[in-house]
Amino acid sequence: MEKEKNFTAEEKESLPAHKRAKSLVIDLTESPDSDTEESTRRQREKKELERQDEALARRLYEEELQALGNAGVQQPASCLAGMESEARLAEHLNAEGDAYLREFSSSSSSSAPAAAGVLGEEKPSKVNTSYWLYEGRTSANICGKWMLFYPVWKIDEAWGRAKEAFRKGDLKGTECMKVSTALPNPRATNDIMKVMIFYVACVREEEIMEVGRTVVRVMEFHKHGPLASFKTEEMTSRGTQATGCRQNSQYSIRTNYEDWREEHDGVVFVESKRGDADKAREAGLKWDPAARKSFIPSDLPEDEKQQLLREWQPRKGSKAKSKRGEKRSVTEEMAAFMAEDSEGHGEDGLGVVDKGLRQSQRQRGEEKEG
Repeated sequence: MEKEKNFTAEEKESLPAHKRAKSLVIDLTESPDSDTEESTRRQREKKELERQDEALARRLYEEELQALGNAGVQQPASCLAGMESEARLAEHLNAEGDAYLREFSSSSSSSAPAAAGVLGEEKPSKVNTSYWLYEGRTSANICGKWMLFYPVWKIDEAWGRAKEAFRKGDLKGTECMKVSTALPNPRATNDIMKVMIFYVACVREEEIMEVGRTVVRVMEFHKHGPLASFKTEEMTSRGTQATGCRQNSQYSIRTNYEDWREEHDGVVFVESKRGDADKAREAGLKWDPAARKSFIPSDLPEDEKQQLLREWQPRKGSKAKSKRGEKRSVTEEMAAFMAEDSEGHGEDGLGVVDKGLRQSQRQRGEEKEG
């Protein structure tokens, strides 16, 4: 069959009506589809971007494996097997640190552990490719972890102190440690506080508490916060947010932080030196008016002090009062804040902590009356 002729615009005008209609059909079937071409081009660009993303993810994953190898951690040779797609790579790269430790400690695991963190001498505030930094090697009998919360600008110094103490053997009972980094964690409720985890392998209550007291003493945590909390692996694995469970820790150790704060001119998050007022302002610390002055460095110029006081106005709907209505102290606010954060799970541990604090307050009041 002879192919129909393509007519010019002038030729089409001179054709009879039925010929013009036929030529229109020919044009529609033979002319290129611009929408199809655009769609094809977008598909090609998308595939190229996916290829680049996968290559980048694989490179980062291999770098983390190399870091683990340099630290003396042996990895299975098949750790890259089966990671064909970008989604699978992302799943491995973004896996939780707790899952990493559990899989790594399991000798029966057939798959490679997720590269959720790195080992080495990096500073937590400078790492933005992994959620966690690790120190030490876990065992199969981990029963839980002690959690210490630090403001983001103190985490590097605290992590250095923890590593030094761990390597000297001063943290007796601590199997391994990890610390959250600068990489934004979708499970974290805020960017102000970072958490340091001390894993415990013992199972008896007195041993767990002894490890916690050692951690608090060696880390001098009474200078940084009022509360250290212990969380079991069972509580971590089931998750309190997903199940609706309100209890977020099994044990806690309260420090004499408030006494230390009063003794040291009320310097809490803000150190006594210039420049830290900006850090406090950036963090958005909001406390009750009576305690707000204690957060200002003593050597800050008067005009900057007044400006800071004006900016630190109570938030609307602030939880400055407990359920019974009485105003809480700065220490209570910090304890509630840390328990609420609780390693980024976002659970409401406020009631549990508040109850314990009120009980301790009542006990102190009864002792004074006696």
